[in-house]
Amino acid sequence: MSEATNQSITNTAWAFAARGIMDAPLFEALAAESLPKLSEESPQGIAIMSWSFASLQYQHDPLLDALAAAAIPRICYFEQQNIGNIAWAYANLAKCNLPLMDAISAEALTRLGDFTRQGLSNTAWAFAKLFIFNKPLSNAIAAASRRMLSDFSSQNLANIAWAYAALFFVHKPLRQAISSQALRTLSEFSKQDIGNMSWAFAKIEFRAAELLDALAEKALTQISEFNAQDLGISAWSNATLAVCHQPLLSAISSQAIPIMRDFNPQNISNTAL
Repeated sequence: MSEATNQSITNTAWAFAARGIMDAPLFEALAAESLPKLSEESPQGIAIMSWSFASLQYQHDPLLDALAAAAIPRICYFEQQNIGNIAWAYANLAKCNLPLMDAISAEALTRLGDFTRQGLSNTAWAFAKLFIFNKPLSNAIAAASRRMLSDFSSQNLANIAWAYAALFFVHKPLRQAISSQALRTLSEFSKQDIGNMSWAFAKIEFRAAELLDALAEKALTQISEFNAQDLGISAWSNATLAVCHQPLLSAISSQAIPIMRDFNPQNISNTAL
């Protein structure tokens, strides 16, 4: 592999990651080969390498540190998608590189008007996942998101709601807009979307009665797919917001009993509230 080019290294990493194939010896070799060549790597290549390792949950700290060091002075050359992807990658690996996140924040603030819904959602999620609160960036993402909220997928919508709640940042105009848009797109919600949205509204104690009732009804249609964590989140959210949706509570009870062995102490505590 010593003759491999930067392009062939990133292409190989992406190909395996895109298919969800984890080969530890190969990724160790890719990292070792990439490290001395990062000064010549393109912004897209840096983003692809970061995304590939993060997508497979393969944490190679020397490579991540080197990728961040290579990205920072070149962040202004990153396309908006690459900015969102590299932020997502470090957050997905719980790798908090503050100089990199500061550089991402500064660059994103100047270009949020060019961000897609996925870029906005990924960036908001990444900063929340790493618990980095940047008020100017949060306000700017909220403003940009509101302008295109009607184009957000259910996952984008639930993720951005989760991100602001995780940072305990209540942006009232965005909160209300998310609630309204969620009602219009509820048919598309997955069980994870339901959980993230319910948790987010409970975390900031936003009692949007119509949406909460609609989320409960939607949860009922998917309750057979809920695992221990899903059931715990649903029960905790309803209890926190003092929502007594008896059909959902009964369904949670029925679904929980056969899989109680899968519950951890947190799931039990959430469900018992």
